[in-house]
Amino acid sequence: MANDIIDIERYVTANRARLGMSAGESASAFGSEHRLAVYGTLRPGGTSAHMLAPYGGMWSGGIVRGYQLGACTESGCPGLAWDPAGEKIEVQVLESPELAAAWVSLDAYEGSDLVRIVVPVKIDGAGIVAANLYASADATRARLLMRDGGNVHDTVDDRL
Repeated sequence: MANDIIDIERYVTANRARLGMSAGESASAFGSEHRLAVYGTLRPGGTSAHMLAPYGGMWSGGIVRGYQLGACTESGCPGLAWDPAGEKIEVQVLESPELAAAWVSLDAYEGSDLVRIVVPVKIDGAGIVAANLYASADATRARLLMRDGGNVHDTVDDRL
């Protein structure tokens, strides 16, 4: 169910854990296992849309916050750095009960440069929902370090 009140620090903590930066709440605690926000080649009409076709479901437009790392082309998309204080980025959100069983294959398809995180998405006309999103691991880690006043060249061990 969508609403307009979110605790952004829950998302930050969960994504730090997903990136190996700290211990934290599991992303599954958000109820996002049936939602995927896409901004690149996986979106409807994109060159990799066929990867999501088997899961059916319903699509909605939405907005996430962050920074795109360059323009998406037919051959690929350089990624997105998630940042709750970043720019508004248009996404398409797939909601399907079939996604819960698809994460292993989708994670493998996206590769090691992108990490699946959970983010708040403002759905057109419906409020805010939690959704999975593939983001640049390095760029998102750097944005989270900067959020804490850290240096983007710090490593997790240097900050302990």
